[in-house]
Amino acid sequence: MKKKSAPAAQPAEIEMKFALAGASGDQVIAALVAGGMADPAGIKDRRQQDSYYDTPEALLASAGYALRVRHVADGWIQTIKSAGIRDALAPGLSLRGEWERPLTTPAPDRGGLADAGIETLLPADAILTIAFSTDIRRRTILVHPRPLSVVEIAIDEGEIRAGDHSTPVSELELELVRGSLADLFEVALNLHKATPLLPSSDSKAARGWRLARLDGFEPRIEGALEAGATKADKGAPKQGRHGEPTVGDAARASLRRCLAHLSANMPRALSGDPEGVHQFRVAIRRLRAAFSFFSPVLPKERTKDFLTGIKELAGAAGALRDWDVLSGNTLPVLEAGGLLVRDTLRREAGKRRAAAFTAFSKLLSTPRVTRLLLELALWIEAGGWKKELSEKRAAHLRQPLAKFASKRLKRQKGDLKAFASAMDWADLEACHELRKKFKKFRYSHEFYEQYEKSTTASVSRNKQVQEVFGTLNDLAVAREHLSGLKRAGGIPAALAMIDARIGETQQSLPEAWRRFSGKEPKLQPTQTTTDKPLAPEE
Repeated sequence: MKKKSAPAAQPAEIEMKFALAGASGDQVIAALVAGGMADPAGIKDRRQQDSYYDTPEALLASAGYALRVRHVADGWIQTIKSAGIRDALAPGLSLRGEWERPLTTPAPDRGGLADAGIETLLPADAILTIAFSTDIRRRTILVHPRPLSVVEIAIDEGEIRAGDHSTPVSELELELVRGSLADLFEVALNLHKATPLLPSSDSKAARGWRLARLDGFEPRIEGALEAGATKADKGAPKQGRHGEPTVGDAARASLRRCLAHLSANMPRALSGDPEGVHQFRVAIRRLRAAFSFFSPVLPKERTKDFLTGIKELAGAAGALRDWDVLSGNTLPVLEAGGLLVRDTLRREAGKRRAAAFTAFSKLLSTPRVTRLLLELALWIEAGGWKKELSEKRAAHLRQPLAKFASKRLKRQKGDLKAFASAMDWADLEACHELRKKFKKFRYSHEFYEQYEKSTTASVSRNKQVQEVFGTLNDLAVAREHLSGLKRAGGIPAALAMIDARIGETQQSLPEAWRRFSGKEPKLQPTQTTTDKPLAPEE
């Protein structure tokens, strides 16, 4: 089999996309002019008509590529774009490969596939046809956040067409022409202050394919669901004077990865996908853990401001995730164990889940959340946190990561064991708190493990005990939620089975704890209920 050739160079398109939140293009232009960001004389206004080509089997889209032919004044331009990578720090931000070549006719040039190194994706007899098209009015203006940097602001209004179907387009794109990501975030934040924007992850190609859906076909146009969860920052970590990673650079890389993980999963979470909600929630936990682990080298007041906003996101995501776990995990497990789950119970659980999702999506669609994430992205990328540090804290940035991490992890583990030795292991609330501490400890290990792989065994043991506590917490939350579904049938039987499962899970706690700490916990008589609800896991 012939190998796919690699392109000689991959031109990168770096852009941020926003939906115009109830504003028209004229209103955005007015806000740009009023805010001094745009000169009316410098605004270009043109019509763009594009056709997107693929085979009837959608071979290009299936591989994550879009082939577009655009009509321009003196002919046509063919553009091939790769799948967007959304693990790029901020919501709405995408980095993708882009290859262009001029055409003399509107028919696509298959030779252009070699520019992207994907010529072997299509058989020699493959037929390229128009899958969908766009008709857009585009207004653009170049802004200069710094003397040597350039960002293009583009306002697109029009429609996407596929056969007899169409969908409107009303969005704003910011493309980094020259400069740094910090320049792009700065322009986005200033623009957001002038006119509220909502991050959008959908490219026109992705929306076009959904409009022209082929028997439910969903193209691989966007980035991976778990992108950013564990990927290291681009390039090797910066080193201190003795060749070791520094605390400052490890802090930036960790915060950057956590925010990228959150941003990558925000669109999936807003679509209602349970796994997207789960990953979004995990990203929030990791981000909060990173702030905690690196707190000695972060400015206190600014960190407090960010964590206040992140806590609000955590609460909404946690409430939604609890209902997903109940409906998608706990009830099926009980059903497999012999419980007859009534339709009324499923309907009531579905209503509560729908209400939680409405609250979650409404929160994420508010301007303050967009501002929070843009400010955090700019703060991390531009190194604003370093400028806000006291002289004493700034000095810690240059110390070797190993020494810093060893001290922080030792302290966390000590606090963890002290809490465990004093707690009542039959108290579900106490087990819930211990579980949260375990997660924090595990994530802290992972921040260091990005550079030092010798901690893997410890992290693995930590994960094992955390899974036992996770099962116990899921059951406890399910019990609490089911107790509130008074109109649903079959609740007493469900609660009885959950209590039995809680008792079984509690019996596995001693072995799980022994694997982690080397000691048996001091257990009191098993208690499977609690009079007070579990504190929300933020």
